[in-house]
Amino acid sequence: MRDIAEEIKSLPGFNGMDDVHLASQLIGRWPSGAPVNRTPEKDNPALGANSLANNHFQYDSDTEPLKLAGAPPDPYAQAKADPAGATCPWAAHIRKVNTRDSASDMGGRESTYNRRLLRVGVPFGKALEDRYGSPDADLEKGNRGLLFLSIQASIEQQFEFLMSRWVNDPSRPKMPGGHDMIIGQNAPAEDGIRRCSLFGSGLQQTQLSTDQQWVIPRVADIFSCPPLARSGI
Repeated sequence: MRDIAEEIKSLPGFNGMDDVHLASQLIGRWPSGAPVNRTPEKDNPALGANSLANNHFQYDSDTEPLKLAGAPPDPYAQAKADPAGATCPWAAHIRKVNTRDSASDMGGRESTYNRRLLRVGVPFGKALEDRYGSPDADLEKGNRGLLFLSIQASIEQQFEFLMSRWVNDPSRPKMPGGHDMIIGQNAPAEDGIRRCSLFGSGLQQTQLSTDQQWVIPRVADIFSCPPLARSGI
C-alpha cells in the first residue's frame, strides 16, 4: 500500500494519497469500519463504532436517513449516489461481494440479494507493531490471520459464486472494476497479475496492479447446519 500510494499520489486527482487511504478504498471501509461512501476523505471512528450507521449506505442512489425505534442516533452525513465507483471503487472488497442497490451482471438491483451470506471473521495472532518493520521484529513469526466463517443456504450459489464469478473476475459484477485486490487470487488472473481501476477527485482514472496475494487460504471445511445425521437427510 505504501509503495503504490507513493507511485500515484503525484497523479492528477490523487494528490496526497497515502497507504491508509488507498487501503481503505480497496476495502471499502476505513480502519474503524466506517464506510468510505459515508466519509470519503477521512476515517470517522464514531461512525465506524455505530453498528447500524456503519452499514447503512447504498451505491446507486442517495441514502436516506432511517428512523428505527430504540436505535442509536445517526448524525453522520449520508452516502451520496456513486454508480460509477468514484467514491467506493467497483473493485473494493465490500462492493465486489455485495452490490447492494446496484445492478450487476446478474440483472437489476434485486437480482443479487440471494447471493449474500452471513459471515464472521475471527483474527488470530498479534498485529505488527510496525507494519513496515523488519521481519526479524515479528514476534509472531507470521503466525497471524483470520478464521473466516460464512453461513449460507447454498455453498455453490453463494460463497463459491462470489469467489469464482465476482472476486476473481475483473469485469464482474460490473465495470469499470477489476479484481478484488484484497481476497482475490492470482491463479485465475490473466498472466497471474490482479488489476483494478481507481478514480481521482476529478474522475481521473488510474490502474493498479500486483502479483502479490494478501489473503492466502490455508485450510477449509464445509459443515451442514443442522448436521446431516440429525436433519433426516
